[in-house]
This record gives sequence, structure tokens and C-alpha cells, in this order.
Amino acid sequence: MKAISSGSQNLGYCLGIRCFAIALTALAYLSVKVETFYSIYFAIAMAHYLGGVIYSRHQATQVFSNQRAALFFLFLIPLSLLVFYAKVSPVMYFGIHHVLTEIYMANRFVGKEGSSEKNTLMATRIPMLTFCYLYLMRYSPEFPPFLPVIFIKLGVIVSIPGFLVHAYLTWTKDKKIRILQRFIIFEIAMLIVWSILLATVHRQIGIDHVIFYHGVCWFLYPLPKIMKSEKWDFVKFSAAVIIPAGLALGLTPLGESMGYMLAGSAQILDVKGMRTSIMFWGYLHISLSFALSSSNPVWIRKLYNIMPGSPALKRAAD
Repeated sequence: MKAISSGSQNLGYCLGIRCFAIALTALAYLSVKVETFYSIYFAIAMAHYLGGVIYSRHQATQVFSNQRAALFFLFLIPLSLLVFYAKVSPVMYFGIHHVLTEIYMANRFVGKEGSSEKNTLMATRIPMLTFCYLYLMRYSPEFPPFLPVIFIKLGVIVSIPGFLVHAYLTWTKDKKIRILQRFIIFEIAMLIVWSILLATVHRQIGIDHVIFYHGVCWFLYPLPKIMKSEKWDFVKFSAAVIIPAGLALGLTPLGESMGYMLAGSAQILDVKGMRTSIMFWGYLHISLSFALSSSNPVWIRKLYNIMPGSPALKRAAD
């Protein structure tokens, strides 16, 4: 019972940060000028990218302890430049990152090990997440033209009911994974709410709004763990978020209007400049996450020497 109570508490926090991130994204999009929205978005994105490097420092140590893994890691830098300058759709590239991080969050709350029914249930969640994400992005200017919208709609129609049916069957067969069931039901609800909310706000929903949501959500996600740790950890986390966000904001029109342009003479970025910077560093962030993230499939983690039980990853989990 203690484990179930703890899981429920973590699940409740997860629900809260998702709702808050959605509400904040919608509020920022609806209530401020375009330049102000992109100024806030730019600051959040830059802090998120740097935070990702800090969170992954133990994984980086593990990668560079193996020569083959280090070589594969260095390959990711030119890969990110290639996909950026080749103008690979950010909807597709970020979509991979989004689905993997959603899987990671689920595993953190329900555990990676379990029955075959549970593993199958988690596997059926992947196409549901993928098709719902693509359906949300269907009006985005960056939506890949080679994906027919009718295919995406059919995917949503099939994947959601299929997932629900399997969730129901698993629920009735194994009473011990109710935390998983509640989490999955929430995932469906949040995807539907997110889609309806943003589709109602404007048909031209773009990747910027989803990345904004992603940055807010993953800023809040580690807070409970950090709050329970030593004060110095909280100070380091705050500095890692506040300092880069503040410096980034100083390069934006909002920062200029607030009277603290970075270094007093830095070039202020316009909307195009902010968005280009977000995409450039975002491609690098996503590319490096293929090596450094513990949310990747096993074969990718083996490739980059990121495996459970390693001393580096034990320190990261503490």
C-alpha cells in the first residue's frame, strides 16, 4: 500500500504540471503580443536546453568512458547541423523526442519492469501518442507534406480505441497496476484536452506552442526531487535555470523593454532571430538526447553505453 500511495502522489504531481503547462502556454499565446510570446518562449527554451546538459552530466561521463560510444556521440553534432540546414521538419524531429520523453515519464511513475500485459499496454501507448501528436500538428506550417492527413486521422481513430480496449482488459486481468491505468487514462485525457484547446484557439498551431509546453513541463518535473535534496542542489538547479533564462531574455524585445539588454550593447533578436536560435539549439538538444537520455530504447542505450546499473547512472538516480 505504501508503494501505491507514493505512486499516486507522484501521479498527482504529474497531472498538475501537465495542466499548468497547458494553461500557461494557452495564456501566453492568447494574452500577449507576438514579440512578448517569443521572448518568453526563447528564455524558456534556452534554459531547457542548458538544463538538459546539466541533468545528463552523469550519462555523458558514462558515454565518454567507452571509446566506441564517444565516437558515436561526436557523430551527433554534425547530424544536428545536417538536419537543421537541410530543413528537416521540426514536427518530425521533435516528435521523436516528445514520444520518448513521454515514455520516460510513464516509466518513472509505473516502473520499467512488469508483466507481459503491462509491457504490451505501454507499447500500445506509443502509436497513440504519435498519431495524436501528429494530428495536433496537422495545421502547422512545418507539417511534413509527405504525411497525408487522412492517414493521421485513421491512425488516431484506430490507436485510441485500441489502447482503451487493451487498457480495460489489462485492468480487469491484473489489479496490481491500477497506478498505470490511472496514468494512461490521464494521458489520453491530456492529449484530447491539449488538442481541443489549441485547435479551438487557432487552426495554425505550430511546433513553437508544443515546445513551449514541453519546456515548462520539464522545468517543473524535477522540482519535487530537488526540493527533497540538499539546499545546495536547489541552488544549483535555480542558477542553472534562472541565469540562462535571464541572459536569454536580455537578448529579446521583452528584455529591452524591461531595461536590461544583455551587456548593455548586445544585438536584440527579432521574432525570426529568436525562432531560428530556438530551432538551431533545439536540433542539437534533441540529437544529443539520443545519446544521453535514459528514455531511449535499449538498443540505443547499448550503443551509447547508457545502461542500468552503471555507477554513473546510479549517481544520477540518487
